[in-house]
Amino acid sequence: MRTTRLVGVLVLVLLASCTSTTNSSSTSAVLTVGPSPLAQSTIPAGLERFYNQSLAWERCEPYVTQEYQRSAYKNPVLECARFSVPVDYADVANPDTPVLALAVMRKKTADSARIGAVVVTRGSTDLGMNMVAFAYGIGHVDLNKSFDLVGFDQRGLGASGPTIECLTDDQLDAMRASDHRTGTAEGLAAATAEAAAFTSGCVANTTPPAGVDVQTYLGLVGTREAAKDLDILRSALGEEQLSLVGKSYGTRLAREYTEEFTAHVRAMVLDGVYPPGTDLLATEHAWYKAIQQAFEEYTKRCASTLSCPLDADPALAVAKYQALIRPLLDQPLPLSGGRTLGYDDAIAATQYGIANSLEWGSFSSAVLALQRGRGEQLMDLADEYWGYYAGEYWSALDAAIVLPCVDGPAPLAGAQAVQAATDGIRTAPILDGGDQPGPFPGPCDTWPGEPTLDPPAASVPGLPPTLIVSTVGDTATPHQFGVELAAAWDVSLLTVNETMQAGYLSQITCVDEIATEFLVTLQPIEEGASC
Repeated sequence: MRTTRLVGVLVLVLLASCTSTTNSSSTSAVLTVGPSPLAQSTIPAGLERFYNQSLAWERCEPYVTQEYQRSAYKNPVLECARFSVPVDYADVANPDTPVLALAVMRKKTADSARIGAVVVTRGSTDLGMNMVAFAYGIGHVDLNKSFDLVGFDQRGLGASGPTIECLTDDQLDAMRASDHRTGTAEGLAAATAEAAAFTSGCVANTTPPAGVDVQTYLGLVGTREAAKDLDILRSALGEEQLSLVGKSYGTRLAREYTEEFTAHVRAMVLDGVYPPGTDLLATEHAWYKAIQQAFEEYTKRCASTLSCPLDADPALAVAKYQALIRPLLDQPLPLSGGRTLGYDDAIAATQYGIANSLEWGSFSSAVLALQRGRGEQLMDLADEYWGYYAGEYWSALDAAIVLPCVDGPAPLAGAQAVQAATDGIRTAPILDGGDQPGPFPGPCDTWPGEPTLDPPAASVPGLPPTLIVSTVGDTATPHQFGVELAAAWDVSLLTVNETMQAGYLSQITCVDEIATEFLVTLQPIEEGASC
């Protein structure tokens, strides 16, 4: 049985975007001291020359790295700049240590009652600058009344290159089409070789900064470094404290920053909490449970329509679904244009289609088409999942796979991996391909370096005011993760009764109003609050 470990990782961190163009980022910068330096006591030893930089704000169009950004980045109210950070924080004693120039975007508040700056961080590959450039919703407007909106592209991404490059588009196409069945020794060997080819491709194709070995650089693009980068940005902004909004994988950065620089955080909203603990078996189980729950919620809604392709009874719906897609393991479906729809792409399309209730109609239409022998619509959903548009993959896709490998923890192995796969299929029969359950090797299984991020702290002394937002139908960061962290930290929890990933700043008025008011007033919300 092929369990989709790689696909599962991508569900957690990938936000589909548009096609990419040439990266225009610089990898070096000149350090200058700003006019209003912050207290020297707040500066970590050895980093004095990186703190209190002066940001040279300018128009943002030169920071475009993907064509879809161009129109948004032309907005005249947006300001962009670069700030300098050391490539290796362990090498700051060296006056010649290599330096990166990271890109930041700001949308200043026009309100005289400005509170400060709020930094929004999202998934491992969603560009932080995009979180400001595309902040069009009413919730963003209300937040911007009290705060400057700030986002930065983390090292290795977007305008903060050198970017992580692992596979060509043709190689990604081949990986998607492979459909290895790991119930056999031959299939397992092929899957392992494919994972190893990805990681070796990262080493071969990523161009590191001058003076830095590529493997060293790949080990320095994680959340551990991003948190330190964020504090240098804080000082460059002239802020004693930041307010943070962490979304999905971005909650990992918000938590790491808060643990290390607690006094520099005014308040924090964590929306769609990344697994709060270190029990990987429990984490895998929660993910499988969330996937199955979303499928069952979809079938309930689907059954109320006249053209539902499945069944309201979950067991019958699963059986009908499996009868449609299991044959793709042995006989991929030819599509117009010369492509073929395989089993793994069907699974990816399913996970994308059921993860957001707004996509349920499209998913039903795609399943109906598959019943008629047409796979184009399901492939369209798989392409959305993989960030594939107009014949090109999203440029940050490689980083979506790499960052969890750099951060860790290392994936389950041996008997524990088999147990997770077996229990997972029992929990989520929608992912059962019909073979003997077994683990599917992914790039993190063959990653050459050790994880760099320490396990999250069980508690944070001096924790600033914190609100947890957790969505009941979130398949990427399941609801229980937020419940567990809110209980462990004894902080407010806002439950969102939707099927989608993350709820704040997602045009849900109730969530936006409650979370923004919390950031403004710092007052705990009502116990048991939900939207």
